[in-house]
Amino acid sequence: MSSSRKRVLSWVAVAAVTAVAVAVAARVRAGNSDVETTEPVPTPPEPEPVRRRRRRVWWWMAGLAVVLVAAGGGLAVVLTSRPDGAACLSQPTMAADTADTGVGGAILVPLLRDLPPAGQVIPLGGALTLEHSAEMRHEITVLGVDGLKPNERIQPVHGRRLVSVRVRERNTGQLPIIPQGDDHAWLCDTDGYWYQHDTVMTTLLADTAAAQLDSRLQVEQRVVFQIRAESEPSRVRIAQYVGTGPRTGDWKL
Repeated sequence: MSSSRKRVLSWVAVAAVTAVAVAVAARVRAGNSDVETTEPVPTPPEPEPVRRRRRRVWWWMAGLAVVLVAAGGGLAVVLTSRPDGAACLSQPTMAADTADTGVGGAILVPLLRDLPPAGQVIPLGGALTLEHSAEMRHEITVLGVDGLKPNERIQPVHGRRLVSVRVRERNTGQLPIIPQGDDHAWLCDTDGYWYQHDTVMTTLLADTAAAQLDSRLQVEQRVVFQIRAESEPSRVRIAQYVGTGPRTGDWKL
């Protein structure tokens, strides 16, 4: 369970316990008011309307406590049952590819082995540093994800919607590089479905002037995914090949 859900459940529990404690205290005070005093000087009996009002206050407080406890239980059920993206790592599922098709236009479903292994967990706005040599270095940063409105050039397939991941690539070396932030980019939704990026739509939105990135310059790209219409993005994974093996970064959205 995420830390934000734990905090919410803690607040609900504290509120419910406080309400119950207040109700019990009110009942005790009401009960004490009905006990005959043992003081030598007799106290005039409390008027009957006052006792009734106090009993009504107690019942109101008890009802409020019951409502808070029930609301807290319902909120706990909703929060614990809502998917939070944990399945991206524990039970990953590959979604059908919407960009590449097989013979006869058949939709291809990537294999789990096609998914790069989990890499360094990086916060949004943090960079994955890649060093090919002393002169060739660059950084890739995921800045966020946005819904993408379809237009005459980009349209999702049935049952999917478009999102774009904003990726910034900065050349920190001395030699020019070719931006590769959209290569080997994957997105996982909150139910654990992984998607390859849509290469056709990403190319349509690409900055053609950024075919080469000179030293100390940077470029921001939008990497397009077609995710299930009812799902929400949870994690972005980008793999880059440096030397003999991949370097992978995971950004939690």
